[in-house]
Amino acid sequence: MCGVSGIIDNSNNNLSTEKLVQKMNSVLRKRGPDNSEVLKFNHINFSLGHTRLSILDLSEKANQPMKSSSGRYYISYNGEIYNFKHLANKINIDNLNKNSDTKILVEFIEKFGLEKSLNSFSGMFAFALYDNKENKIFLARDRFGEKPLYYYKDEKFFVFASDINCFEELDFIKKRISKEAFDLYLSLSYIPAPYSIYENIYKIEPGEIVEVNLKNFNLNKRKWWTIETEINKQSKEKYNSSEIAIKDLDSKFNEVIPNYLLSDVPIGVFLSGGIDSTLISLYAQKHSNQKLNSFNIKFKDSDYDESIYSKKISDALNTNHNILEVNYKDNEEIFEKLNDIYQEPFADSSQIPTYLVSKFAKTKVTVCLSGDGGDELFGGYNRYLWIDKLWRYLSIFPLSLRNLILDFFKILPNKLKLVFVKIILSLIVKNSNYKQLEDKISKFISKFKNVATKDDIYYNLINQNIIYSSSTLNKFFKSNSSYNDKFNKLEESMTYMDSKYYLSNDILCKVDRASMYNSLETRIPFLDREIFEISQKIPISMKIKNGETKWILKKLLKGYLDESLFIRPKMGFSIPLGKILRNELKGVMNELIQENKIKHHNLFDFKKIKKIINEHCNLKEDHSSIIWNVLVFQNWYEKKKNYLSS
Repeated sequence: MCGVSGIIDNSNNNLSTEKLVQKMNSVLRKRGPDNSEVLKFNHINFSLGHTRLSILDLSEKANQPMKSSSGRYYISYNGEIYNFKHLANKINIDNLNKNSDTKILVEFIEKFGLEKSLNSFSGMFAFALYDNKENKIFLARDRFGEKPLYYYKDEKFFVFASDINCFEELDFIKKRISKEAFDLYLSLSYIPAPYSIYENIYKIEPGEIVEVNLKNFNLNKRKWWTIETEINKQSKEKYNSSEIAIKDLDSKFNEVIPNYLLSDVPIGVFLSGGIDSTLISLYAQKHSNQKLNSFNIKFKDSDYDESIYSKKISDALNTNHNILEVNYKDNEEIFEKLNDIYQEPFADSSQIPTYLVSKFAKTKVTVCLSGDGGDELFGGYNRYLWIDKLWRYLSIFPLSLRNLILDFFKILPNKLKLVFVKIILSLIVKNSNYKQLEDKISKFISKFKNVATKDDIYYNLINQNIIYSSSTLNKFFKSNSSYNDKFNKLEESMTYMDSKYYLSNDILCKVDRASMYNSLETRIPFLDREIFEISQKIPISMKIKNGETKWILKKLLKGYLDESLFIRPKMGFSIPLGKILRNELKGVMNELIQENKIKHHNLFDFKKIKKIINEHCNLKEDHSSIIWNVLVFQNWYEKKKNYLSS
């Protein structure tokens, strides 16, 4: 993986863009520790930067920025094009370095044009492309947003970089907190594209091209790929036989996984023991010419520990399994690193184990395959099982009566709540023996209050904000999700929404930042273009069936492994956040959430925050999600307040 950076100065003030991009590159050294270069274009005062983590073709000739053979295009590129060897056969250029996916990428664009090329690429990428002939620069991002790219533009400057911290090196950019981004963060625990925490600094959206014409300095945006178009396209060829779907999936995994193993550095797999990581590890080991290193972490809390299962699966797959035992006392030290890792507020607490397993894996490999994406594409979350049935039960009652029932439920002692929820789950879910049930109870209590229609369920379910009322979340989703009306079942709508927003902005952000902080490349085969296409041909009835999530993936795995190895309640890659906030991180919480520090930015009501913390610490309610959001933001703010403009 690598880092991308660049500045175009349109101010005629002879700003030293080269020196500034060198400073930006120093921020990107974690993303690219092996090489750093800046290319200056004097005729337009434009400098293009790149930092390199060498994965394929370790020689200097694969360094960037790289130009096409004709000299028309120059590229700074972060990512991997997994089908680059196939694409190379379509280009007939003498002395072409066919071991470099960067070289193939830029030459393919030269021959076929940008948008046709983007639709031909299977991989993860974010890049800046300068067209020396048309005097235009293009920024592009992959289908799901696996690789990040930020940009800023005013009438004088156009700036872009892989990390938002790069913009802090530039005094001419005012850094002010975006109120919309802050509201979305407080609700979602992440900031979705196109927003960033700063006003006027934006994320390129997945499947988007940002074009700047350097003749008139105009900016235009367009989508080269959308999930909606792809769902429409594949829905015309839905499978009517699960046997055929399983056969096609198996064939496609066998076809594409070898591409994900291409590397000139050591490669391994994350193996938690769940369905997704097991499946990816299985195919990876099957197609590897050596015994792969697999990695997982061990928690002392059995409700969160999958290490026993991952070891059994490793033995069955014959991987060299590595397990790191986690000490919760280390969380304070890790918490201090979160700003450097994520750079803007990001509060998915599984970021901690993700960082730990990435750091652990880096001790032996430079590339790791991951099972992320399986839950969203194949119906893996527990809420997909019970949400539609639960709504059917609740909708029998008028809204006023539903609210009274939920108010009554809220005041019940915790033990009675537990009994009540178990009864409900046993009625609507085949296997209600869930781990981490306490978390499910907390969410259940509040999420269905004031839900008037089916469409409101998803927004309430994902909304963490109980501090103040905000319409930003509903406006954001409803302005971007009219496509939701096309789905007949609530589970279908939720898998679409999760794939479009949660996967791109939370899961992929979490994995990319945690791994790249450790100079580790992660690859996600579930998001392969052709695997995704097959996933959209599989009807929801084959993904969620007989009270089981990911039914079709389990059937696929049963062809290779005994089901006793992987059929068990879903756990998720998480930590007992509620307990940690009451114990190991209580001191940090008390230090950061003080009245004078809250009033410094006036974004929270201190009295309300303290009430929430007291309820949590006294075991009256589990408010861990919103407290974690506040805590992560406060930590970020204290580190960044000197950079902020008044």
